[in-house]
Parts: sequence; C-alpha cells; structure tokens
Amino acid sequence: MSQRRSRSMARSVGVVIAACLLVALCAGVAAWAADTRDTTWTSVAKVVYGAQSSDPLLGRDSVPDDVDRTLATQAQVVLSDTVMSGAAATLEISVPALTRRTEVENVTDSNVLAISTTATAADDAARRAQVVAEQYVATTRSQARQGLTDQAAALDQPIADLRSTIAAAPLRGPLSDTTALDASLNNLLQQQSQLRAASSSEKGPVQVLAEAQAPTSPSSVSVATAAVIGAGLGLVVLLGLLFVMSWSRHDSSRVAEPS
Repeated sequence: MSQRRSRSMARSVGVVIAACLLVALCAGVAAWAADTRDTTWTSVAKVVYGAQSSDPLLGRDSVPDDVDRTLATQAQVVLSDTVMSGAAATLEISVPALTRRTEVENVTDSNVLAISTTATAADDAARRAQVVAEQYVATTRSQARQGLTDQAAALDQPIADLRSTIAAAPLRGPLSDTTALDASLNNLLQQQSQLRAASSSEKGPVQVLAEAQAPTSPSSVSVATAAVIGAGLGLVVLLGLLFVMSWSRHDSSRVAEPS
C-alpha cells in the first residue's frame, strides 16, 4: 500500500512538473513570437496626388508621365525632414521617433499614397497619421505657392528693362514707335499678375483623401501580454489533458471492478 502511494505521489509530482513546463513553454513561445515593443496601434491616412491648379498657367502637363516614379518621389517627400519636423513639432515628439514609426506606400494602380503611423495608443496613432498627412499637404502647397511667387518675381527685371527701353526711346523718328515694346510690357505685367493671383489661391498637388481613424485592434502585442496569453493557453491545454486523464482513469477503474 505504501509502495502504491509512493508511486502515486511520484506520478503526481511528475504531472505538476510537466504542467509547469507546459505552461512555461507556451508562455515562452508566445513571448518569442511577439514583437519586442510594447503593444502598438497603427492608423492610416490616405492622400491623393494630382495636378496643381496652376499647371495650365505654367504650361505644365497635369498628368505625370510616370505616376509610380512620381509617387515614389512623393513618398520620400513625406518622410523628409521638412514634413517630419513640422509634424513632430505639432505632435510634440522627436523627429527620429516619428520618422521611425511612419511608413508611406503607393496604393496599387492609383495616384494615392497611404501614410501609416504607429503609436502605443489607438488615438495617438490616428492623430499622428492625420498630422503627418496634413503637414505633407501644407508643405507641398507652400512649395507650389513659393514657386509661383518666385516666377512672378523673376519677371521684375525684364519688366524694368522694358520700361527703361521705352523711356529711352526718342520722341521722333523711326525708332520712336514703341507699340511693340508696350505690348510686350503689358504681356509681362499680365503674366506677373496672373502668377501672383495663382500663388495666393494655389492649393497644391496633394489633397487628403481619407482621414486617419483610430484602429480597433492593435498591430502588435507586447512580450508581457503575449506571455500571459501563452500561459493561459498552456493552462487550458493542461486542464484539458488532466480532464482526459482523469476520465480515462475513472473509466478504467469501473472496468476493473468485479461484477
């Protein structure tokens, strides 16, 4: 009887040790498979890259020859120091941290860029994605307006030169007719006026297509969370095994009873 009890105790100790090892193994595997960061959430904002309203004025083709190459370049603009520093200042985080957690992808067969950012909270992820998208829009708009302003300013010298030439023309003689010069001057003045007007109203080539929304599920789980989940699954498996073993033992004892 004592020997049977010893064997039963040894078996119980073995089951306990195996159970602990099983739970630990499940927890370890889950932790190993998990991301090494804390639980993170990812949100996406979409922007569409199209023609600038001033393209016809400047004689530019409103449709890029290579959309994919154009969007690849624009993806680099999104991740540039200009956009990232402006967005980071608004979000009050460091530029490297924001850049590291921001990704830009071209939506297949479209002129749409998907800007995704990651944070440790769903609302923060959405706000970051939205701020980056808005900063990108603002940056491209500012660059477009500055380009128009620079072109208008570049006409200052030709206009001044024409005015000087007209003013120096003789009052009489074959060289006194300044009709052609006046027409050229008026044309330049009109171009400059159009450029300045376009600069103030230019919206730029980028518009927000879809605002960022708070994600409903995390994009990655922390090691600690994964370990707890793994341990829980291991415990469930263990309880299931114990139940099966207990049922088998009980069934065997019933079969062994004398009739």
